Amino acid sequence: MAPKIKVQLVDDHAVVRAGFRRLLEDMADISVVAESATSEECLLDYRKHHPDVVVLDVFMPGMGGMEAIRRLLAIDEDAKVVVLSFYDSWIIPMRALKAGARGYLSKRTAPGELIAAVRKVAAGQSYIEPAIAQKIAEQSVFGGQEPIERLTSREFEVFQLLVQGERVADIAKKLHVSPKTVGIHRAHIMQKLETSSLASLTRMAGYYGLLEQL
Repeated sequence: MAPKIKVQLVDDHAVVRAGFRRLLEDMADISVVAESATSEECLLDYRKHHPDVVVLDVFMPGMGGMEAIRRLLAIDEDAKVVVLSFYDSWIIPMRALKAGARGYLSKRTAPGELIAAVRKVAAGQSYIEPAIAQKIAEQSVFGGQEPIERLTSREFEVFQLLVQGERVADIAKKLHVSPKTVGIHRAHIMQKLETSSLASLTRMAGYYGLLEQL
């Protein structure tokens, strides 16, 4: 009998992790070997358990999921990451894949998609939810360089929190940085996106489909 596929779940919501654990462990060929609530825990647990596949949400407290992907690959260049997120606009999947993820799924997708993604990525293939793959392809063919692509990973995280109405002090606490650092990121965001108002940032977020989960 072939060994089970070892999976690590990374999501800051315990209820979400529990649901995905039940789904995956109903499969005879999959075993969840670790659950991590933050990106920092993700790196520690990866070193400890050496999973075959990491299923990770990109939007979490601390360093954030995008940075976690990069650091996982620095630890192990063969690390296999499947991103599972509420966001299904092209911009976040594209960023995740550029960071080194092997797969991307929306949390709205059918349960069978996650099982298929884990199996394919464990086997060395990639897996992108078909609807998301189509959006990425359309952007690549018909779209040009978008202003939002100028943002660094951390700036993008701050941007997301700002348009959700978070205050600077709350963002600093959530990301484990100082309010001054958040203020600097906000200034860079405004400069790169050529705007000076939160209302404009929010409209831009809506345009990119980043407010759909609210």
